[in-house]
Amino acid sequence: MVSYYLQLLILWHFFLGCYCASALQSAAVPPPSKSRPLDVVIYGATGFTGKLAAKYMHENYATVKYALAGRSRSKLEQLRDELGCDDDDDIPLLIADYANVTSLEHLVQSTKVVVNYAGTPFGDKALPLVGACARYGTCYADITGEVPFQRASYDLYHDLAVASGALVLHACGYDSIPSDVGAWLAANAMEEEFHQKCTSLELVSRRTRGGASGGTLATALALLFHSKDIPGVNEAKQRGCYGLDPKKNPIDPEDTTPLGPDTSDTVGFVQYDPISESYVMPFVMASANAPVVRKSNALLGRTNCTYREVQAVDSWWKGVQATLSLYTFGVLLTLPPTRWFLTNYVLPKPGEGPTVQDQETGYFESQVYAVGSSSSSSSSSSSSPPPPITVATVAYDRGDPGYKATALMSMETALCLALRPKKDGGGGGVLTPATGLGQDLVERLQRAGLRIVVESKPPTKQPVNE
Repeated sequence: MVSYYLQLLILWHFFLGCYCASALQSAAVPPPSKSRPLDVVIYGATGFTGKLAAKYMHENYATVKYALAGRSRSKLEQLRDELGCDDDDDIPLLIADYANVTSLEHLVQSTKVVVNYAGTPFGDKALPLVGACARYGTCYADITGEVPFQRASYDLYHDLAVASGALVLHACGYDSIPSDVGAWLAANAMEEEFHQKCTSLELVSRRTRGGASGGTLATALALLFHSKDIPGVNEAKQRGCYGLDPKKNPIDPEDTTPLGPDTSDTVGFVQYDPISESYVMPFVMASANAPVVRKSNALLGRTNCTYREVQAVDSWWKGVQATLSLYTFGVLLTLPPTRWFLTNYVLPKPGEGPTVQDQETGYFESQVYAVGSSSSSSSSSSSSPPPPITVATVAYDRGDPGYKATALMSMETALCLALRPKKDGGGGGVLTPATGLGQDLVERLQRAGLRIVVESKPPTKQPVNE
């Protein structure tokens, strides 16, 4: 029951544990297009986050060849006017509908990269676009936190993307770049500095301030309560905490061997965490972020490392208050009368979202702790030296994490894909931000204003999750 309510808590923050997917069958890889006039296409540009992404590109990368894309020309023209541009010579407009495969194929053949903001949800819109990118060797990025959709994307298109050289990266916003990149950096530092594999990784959300848009909330509510027989849902659930794990694909129902040591994404209640030296409570983004990090760990051979995410609080009592409030909200969402009241009179409506002031004054700081193993061979736990610890901090103090910062992170990911040197043979697949782009992405994010640092922490006497 506790884990069920934890899933519902995602709705109170960014509601990104949505469960939905729709399938488009794979096809033979066609010859790549010889001419790619565009570097990046922003698909879903007229949505809440898409507009922020378009604004970010216009203000920071005027020399990059990019286009705005979506289903409505009039909305795209209005957005282009808002950006202060006059015609296609400044910013081309491309019309494509996720329900029209031909229009998507024309779209992806015009560009090196498509960055997709047409969610609410991504599951019933993005799979055809991912499929077109995988077939024509076009790289793809989005901001989804929908684990089943990412599962379906991998199962349907990973092999095709490997063959065509298309690099497909999901979760390129607040979920899950701070988690994925932070874990990758902390684990790398452990191996480089102490020559040890991690026994555990833990993300601690130190501080965050942000909001949610009505479209995201409405979609998440609908999907959480109407997710039967949707592609990717069963496949993700069969893997438990390892919903995105690339191994055992397809999974054998008779094989009960665990995919890894984890049994949960976060804590169930308030507790003191000796690694971060703070009281922690359940983190509402954990169920969206943790599977991405575990996928990266699996791809990198770090399968024996545990991972979880928690929210730091100032005191035990404040943590209790916040946790009880979140559980209460989860209970209210399960009851149709209170859910109706919340959606009609409390939560933002579709089309609504954080105000400009909220977007500008938001922030986040996440720290990922990597814990090594004791270097002592002694069997006595009392005489064993404490394990080494490395810490990766990913922070942004100039905008709302779920919208302004997400627009920045996703667009920098798209630019990293578009402007990186072209690899000869391979380099594609449905991967993760950390395993797909690694240090190149870290450096772009740092230049764009994110604070990303790695350091060693004085050792502690207790490991994470003990």
